[in-house]
Amino acid sequence: MTAVPIENRTLNAGGSVTDFKYLDISTEMLTNSGVLRISDYPETMRPTFMSNSSGEYVQPLDDGIRLSL
Repeated sequence: MTAVPIENRTLNAGGSVTDFKYLDISTEMLTNSGVLRISDYPETMRPTFMSNSSGEYVQPLDDGIRLSL
């Protein structure tokens, strides 16, 4: 989502949701990891929910130069 509430100011926000499950894993991977069932195979370090936000302020200066923070 992007919003420009006031001239020269921009606000951004986003997010994502991951619902991940292994459906099939090779027996070699299970054996090498010491896991017997797919449901016990560890997921990578992946968050279920992620979000981000940012803001920008642009100040016009002389001769078409802009300062962006």
